[in-house]
Amino acid sequence: MVVGSAASVVGAVAGLPIASQAFAAGPRLGLDYSWSRPSPSAIVAAGYTFVSRYLSRDNTGKNLTKAEADSLIAAGIDVVCNWEFDLDAPLRGYAEGATNAQEAQQQALACGMPPGRPIYFSVDFDATASQQPVIDAYFDGVASVIGRSRTGAYGGYYLIKRLFDNGKINWGWQTYAWSSGLWDSRAQVRQVLNGIFVGGQECDKNEAWAADFGQWGRRGVVTSGDVAVVTSPHRLISAFRRGSDAGVWGVSQASAGGPYGAWSRMGGLQFASYPVSLVATNGLIVVVARGTDSKIWGISQLSVGGSYGSWSQIGSGQPAFSGFGDPTIALAPNGQIVIYARAADGGIWGVSQSQAGGAYGSWSRLGSVTMASSPASLLAANNLLVVIARGYDDKIWGVSQLSVGGGYGSWSQIGSGQPTFAPSAEPTVTLSPSGQIVIYSRAADGGIWGVSQAHVGGAFGSWSRLGSATMASSPASLLAPSNVLVAVARGFDNKIWGVSQLQENGGYGNWAQIGSGQPTFSGDPSAGLAPTGEIIIFAQGTDGYIWAVQQLSPGGAYGSWIRIGS
Repeated sequence: MVVGSAASVVGAVAGLPIASQAFAAGPRLGLDYSWSRPSPSAIVAAGYTFVSRYLSRDNTGKNLTKAEADSLIAAGIDVVCNWEFDLDAPLRGYAEGATNAQEAQQQALACGMPPGRPIYFSVDFDATASQQPVIDAYFDGVASVIGRSRTGAYGGYYLIKRLFDNGKINWGWQTYAWSSGLWDSRAQVRQVLNGIFVGGQECDKNEAWAADFGQWGRRGVVTSGDVAVVTSPHRLISAFRRGSDAGVWGVSQASAGGPYGAWSRMGGLQFASYPVSLVATNGLIVVVARGTDSKIWGISQLSVGGSYGSWSQIGSGQPAFSGFGDPTIALAPNGQIVIYARAADGGIWGVSQSQAGGAYGSWSRLGSVTMASSPASLLAANNLLVVIARGYDDKIWGVSQLSVGGGYGSWSQIGSGQPTFAPSAEPTVTLSPSGQIVIYSRAADGGIWGVSQAHVGGAFGSWSRLGSATMASSPASLLAPSNVLVAVARGFDNKIWGVSQLQENGGYGNWAQIGSGQPTFSGDPSAGLAPTGEIIIFAQGTDGYIWAVQQLSPGGAYGSWIRIGS
């Protein structure tokens, strides 16, 4: 069974071309560099949010590595890939393009690039019109390997214009060199200045003029809990909640690291579930919730950093969804949004966009097994979508795709030695530093239990309890930039507690109350990452307000709880 084919749209602009998804707050700033290595902290401090990094046959330190990509992404910096080695390569035509694309693809995937992301190929000279036919053939060779939809070029104005006009590229990175002061509006990225210094390292300055410019990072990370939390491409944290009036309300920082503005109601609909959200590949925040009509609805920003459109039902053939439980949302390898929810018949159903930013298809049921909880989902390291839920036997079950973009297998119990999980428990799922799926849930005895795959794509091991503390809520979990797994939950004292691994892939420490000045809380907390790598936790107080606390530095102590918004 494949989830999705074509149908209704989230928001008025969900099907517009990538290039039309413009920024409301101006272009994003980025860097490119070869042998230089500015630290992620220096890049962030200087206000840059993405880097373009090189792939090549050079083994002297020019190339992007997985360790470097991981460190950039952990700091909230997006990555773009560019192939550049032999200056004359584009003048050798089709076969050279195919060979370069094969090498670039292999290197980029080894660095962690999702397989659907584009790669730019450099034409790093003032190409003439007479050279265009052989350069066109070179990009035909590139497209024969990675597909035209993923083929990009770096070069001057006239070269980029000819390649777009001739239908040879879908992605353009234009340099100010050889451009006579002209810019092709179709180019998603502009290189605007060479020879700047960031953290003492020489770099080139770039601007992203489209929401999707081929970047990849952690923007698709979805938090669990009663408050949905996302970080926008402009490094602003937004939060969404269900209000006492059953409306979905949102709040956002006005500036990176700054205070939050006022909560505002998103349309006039009423909802029965908590919202979930993510930042789509095109940079737009998408929010999804179950309405009081038992249908799944979605809303999307009209532009990056801009206002939101109207709520609309997602996909065709929706069943009636359960009177309790929340939907979950994930990104497929090629950037399609995928949504899962528990129907009133107990089945877990899913729907997907037909393409990134496109319309949604028809809802389909994932097998015949019935579940008692809302599902949780993620995109695994092997690029298969995975869904888990608690069954009516109070055990945790899971199902995954059999192939990338393909149908799903059969539901099965996860791991050995499962305790009986609490009737109200919702599981949470995350990835370890090595890419293994890790699942946590609250057992009937109040303990938080966890289980992990032995290796990526492999079988799950035995469930184990995380300490002796008992908790009153389902847990939230995440992988911190320090590569330790963290779980948080609300205790029976209605305070928020947390536990983390003592070291990468190691055992867990002791549960401890998080932050100072805690009010009393209700419901399930949410855990996310600030753009600069600090863990940030949101929870609803018994006073009805949303409160948050953040680490003072990545991996450090937590500060004081503050009330969010006005």
